[in-house]
Amino acid sequence: MSSIGIDIGGTFTDVVVMGDDGSVSTTKSPSTPGRLLEGLLAALTAAAEKEQTDLAALLGCIDRIAHGTTAATNAFIERRGARVALLTTRGFEDTMIMQRMMGMTAGLSPSELTDYSNRCVPDPIVPRSLIFGIRERVDYRGDVIAPLVEQDVYDAAARIREAGIEAVAVSYLWSFKNSAHESRTREILAGELPGVYLSLSHELVPRLGEYERTATTVINAYRGGPGACAVIALRPVRRSHRSEAHGPVMRPRKYYLFRHGGYIYGRGCYCSGGSQPAQGNRGRQVSPVAAHAGRAGYRRRRRFHCRC
Repeated sequence: MSSIGIDIGGTFTDVVVMGDDGSVSTTKSPSTPGRLLEGLLAALTAAAEKEQTDLAALLGCIDRIAHGTTAATNAFIERRGARVALLTTRGFEDTMIMQRMMGMTAGLSPSELTDYSNRCVPDPIVPRSLIFGIRERVDYRGDVIAPLVEQDVYDAAARIREAGIEAVAVSYLWSFKNSAHESRTREILAGELPGVYLSLSHELVPRLGEYERTATTVINAYRGGPGACAVIALRPVRRSHRSEAHGPVMRPRKYYLFRHGGYIYGRGCYCSGGSQPAQGNRGRQVSPVAAHAGRAGYRRRRRFHCRC
């Protein structure tokens, strides 16, 4: 085997196994909301049986995993994400609360847009009481104007710990020009809040746009809490399914698909909301199906997503 494609939907979990020779094997298993790893393991086990092997051998032969899901989208719409706190530059704590004008009109029809009684600001994912202003400042060139006051981070961590928060987003001004303050903040939070998921803006969205960058970082934290990312949870599973016959299980490269059609290779869950339909656009370039279709001699190929 060479690659596995995983699609965790609200109803079913689909697995596509691609061989080096271009062979394709597909399996489907019911998804298990709240316990995504269980449904994924069931689908992988079925895939192994279909290939007339065991799970240890299957996991030991793959070198790449491509993962997309609508589970993140469903949880976001239904507000079933993690409890989130936000650390941002002091003086800019209300950025998420004020939002953009489109926040008041999203989802309204053209006729409803003229009725101001229909307009309202959506409830924020992170409440104002859990937004902490940190004294620090970097300018547009990346020069440090004001150093990071680490005590502010320690104080925020203490309050976050008391509140039982599951994920923390960190978004400082111009951090994509100089990420030193965000990186140091992560070091402090990792030590003070073990087990809490951390989402940093300079890693996720290193681009101009304070609100957009902060909102994306917060949404990523919202979906990065306990049990949000089944593929990450596969790491201990792969270790537990070693066998003497097949030796140590390989560590495949993991690609997480974004809703805009891009992807990221890395260790985190990142923003996977909307990634399932996006696979149709990006899949021809990065998906196992597309890669092996090319190896099998199919020069013209297209991948579709059908949400049933």
